[in-house]
Formats: sequence, structure tokens, C-alpha cells
Amino acid sequence: MNLNWASSLRRAPAKTPGTIFRIFLVLKDSRTPLKAKLLSLVMAVYLLSPLDLITDIIPVLGILDDLLVIPMMFWLFLKCLPPGLWEEYEERSAHVLPRTKKIILTAVMIFIAFWSLSLGAIFYFSAQW
Repeated sequence: MNLNWASSLRRAPAKTPGTIFRIFLVLKDSRTPLKAKLLSLVMAVYLLSPLDLITDIIPVLGILDDLLVIPMMFWLFLKCLPPGLWEEYEERSAHVLPRTKKIILTAVMIFIAFWSLSLGAIFYFSAQW
């Protein structure tokens, strides 16, 4: 398990879809402890929540807390896993992920279309009011 922060941060954007998929696979494994499952739930809620520890209105600190909190939670998640479990799914997901890229792209397009239509409906009906 490579926990070198500087090199990991540079490669993080390219590895994000694979990492999310790998987290999903690890969470389905029966060997994953409850502590890791709960931490992943907290991480997902924090990512999707509009609330932050430091509000994004404060120019640099608002973004900086996201850049620090999420990697720290992910690091703790990796520390909670049994030795070798993350690496096992790293090998498995390398074979599965190329086949699922089409599905992921379709899901992203549906998500963008849904929110675009929702915003369009909001603007349309607010203009009618």
C-alpha cells in the first residue's frame, strides 16, 4: 500500500473512477470491518453534503478543508482494512473497470441531463410566476 502523499495527489484525478469502484468492491467483501464501512459512509456523506467544516465562502480555506479532510478519511479507511485486501481488489478492478467505463459515462450523461432539465424547469416556471 503506497501512502506517499505527494505522488498520490498528482495521480489522484486520473485514478478517481477506479478508486471509487474499488471502494465499492471492498465494501461488498465480508472481510471488510464495520469500522471501514462506517468511515466510507461518513466520507460519502461529507462529499455529497452541502455543509463543510469551513465554509467555501472563505476564499482559500473553504477549498483547503476539502483537500485535507477527504484524503485523511480515505487514508483512515485504508488503515482500517485488513492487510492485502485493497491490493487484491486493485488487481480485480483493473480487469473490470475498462468494461464499465461505458456504463459510467452513460450514468454521468443521464445525471447531467436530469439536472439540466431540472434547472431548465425551475427557470421556466420561475419566469412564468
